[in-house]
Amino acid sequence: MTILIVDNDRAIRYMLERMLTEIGHQVRVAVSVEAGRQEYAAGSFDWVISDNSCPHLHAGRDWLRQLRRDQPEQKVLLISGRRPADLGDIAFLQKPFTLDALQAKLRAVTQ
Repeated sequence: MTILIVDNDRAIRYMLERMLTEIGHQVRVAVSVEAGRQEYAAGSFDWVISDNSCPHLHAGRDWLRQLRRDQPEQKVLLISGRRPADLGDIAFLQKPFTLDALQAKLRAVTQ
């Protein structure tokens, strides 16, 4: 799978990129929603994983909502330390999480 990771926390981006690459996925990373939009426009992604506060509160959630509205087949996952309200059909994984939890969430949403 090809996955776009959007997170303003360098350590989280690195950890996710390393974990997902080690299990065979192709990964692109972005430091903000704006950078994520540019990466998304330039590529094709099976998944978009975004932090909620990237760079400000709910920016990630709002962008993922827009992606789902514009492209309902796009798989998206919001990651955050706290579950925001009004997620709608956006999959959510609470930080901190393990690789097993991430893989389980990706599998569950894909099926």
